[in-house]
Amino acid sequence: MLNPVRVGVLDTHEIARYGLCLHLLEQPGIAVVGSYGNCANVMRSARDNAFDMLLFGHLSEGGDSVALIRTLSIEQPSLRFLVLLDQPHLATAVLLLASGAHGIVCKTQPLDDYVDAIRSLAAGAFYFCTRLIPQAIPDKPVGTHASHVVVTRDRLLNSAMLSPREREILHLCAAGSTVTQIAADFSRSIKTVSAQKRSAYRKLGLKSDLDLFRRLPLQSS
Repeated sequence: MLNPVRVGVLDTHEIARYGLCLHLLEQPGIAVVGSYGNCANVMRSARDNAFDMLLFGHLSEGGDSVALIRTLSIEQPSLRFLVLLDQPHLATAVLLLASGAHGIVCKTQPLDDYVDAIRSLAAGAFYFCTRLIPQAIPDKPVGTHASHVVVTRDRLLNSAMLSPREREILHLCAAGSTVTQIAADFSRSIKTVSAQKRSAYRKLGLKSDLDLFRRLPLQSS
C-alpha cells in the first residue's frame, strides 16, 4: 500500500483551517500532519520535513505567498504547493504559478475539488481552478470547436520560430516552472535560462507570464 500524502494546512482564519482539516482527515490516502496559523510555524515544520504538500490560503495580508513559496522551494525542492484563493483572480494565479506553486484552488469551489487537487499534485501533475479559465481564454466566435483551441496551444508551444531550447523552456513555463527551478533541474545558469525565456517570449509577441497563460487553454482538474 502506498504511503499517504502528508499535508500541512496554513490559513490565518481558524474556522476555515479547521473545516478543511476536518474534511481532509476523512479522505483515504491523505494524512493531515499539521495545522498552522502563521508562516513561522510552517517554516519550522517544513525544515523538519514534516509534510509533502502545503495547502495555504493566499497571504494577501500579514504575509507574502510568493516569498513563502520561493523560500521553501529552495530549502525543500520536493515540496508541493497548493494555494487557496479567496476569489478567482487570474493575475494572482499566474504570479503564484510563476513563483513555484503547483496548483490553484478557489475557496468558492466544493470541498471535493480540494481533494482532487491534492491527488493531482501528489501524482506529479498541476491543478488549475476551472473558474479561472474564462479569464485566461479570450472569447471565441460562436461555433468555434474545442479542438481549434488545442491546435492553437500546440502551435504556440511548438512554434517553428523557437529553438529547441526555447521550446523546452516554454513548455516548462507553461507547466508552472520558474526560471530558477528550470536552471536547477537542468544544471544551467539562471542568466542563460532567463535569456532563452525572454527570447522565446519576444519571438511569440509575449510580454509576460500573464500573456503566456492568457494564450493557453490551461489544463485543469
